[in-house]
Amino acid sequence: MRNLFIFGDSFLAPYTPNELARFNWKREYVSAEDGDKVRNTVKDLNYWLKEYRERNSYRLINTAVSGTNNDYIFEQFHRFSRYFNYGDYVVLLVTKLGRTRLINRFYNTDKRMRKQDKYLNVVFPLDDNANAAIKQQTYFTPDEIEKLALESSSRQHELKIQRYLRGIQNLCFISKVNLLTITIDEKMRGLVNEPDFFQDIPRIQEKFSYIDDRHPTYEGNHLIASRILKYFNIKNKL
Repeated sequence: MRNLFIFGDSFLAPYTPNELARFNWKREYVSAEDGDKVRNTVKDLNYWLKEYRERNSYRLINTAVSGTNNDYIFEQFHRFSRYFNYGDYVVLLVTKLGRTRLINRFYNTDKRMRKQDKYLNVVFPLDDNANAAIKQQTYFTPDEIEKLALESSSRQHELKIQRYLRGIQNLCFISKVNLLTITIDEKMRGLVNEPDFFQDIPRIQEKFSYIDDRHPTYEGNHLIASRILKYFNIKNKL
């Protein structure tokens, strides 16, 4: 049986209990879908991919996490690459370049005390509330955080991400692994396999106008799943 690996951010992340506990927009959206009824099965990307699994025969490994950055996404790719087998499928989403990762100074390395996240994912520009929280949990001064914001928007940072992506593409080619690369960052569109992958995906705000969110709806997740499988069905001849 082949493996289907997914690496990315909130656009591919499953609605796990941890994700629902951490992100208000996910809870608000699920509540909008369910209304006053008993909570239904959350129809995230994993739900639809598992629905298709019997006909396509693959094992799903989804490492995507909401609010994350490219450092984490590439790190997860390299962590799991040791498990890649001939003919496996890999979906890798390149997220916004303006996201970066900081060390959380309150993180406790004692396994019994790990109640804090090891890293803080930061999206620039920071609003006042986020800026205050980041200042409390990192070793950086406000001026240093501003410098990090400038670095994440620099041409050098963009080139670094391009090199990482090229290395991933080469590794998959050598390993005879089927790779689909997609992005939500306009600057990266020319470097991925399917630059229009998210075009016409149904969004939460379009279905529920009072929710200010552009993530995929249940129907959007269904379409994303079908596009992933369609891509690999067409291009998995090695």
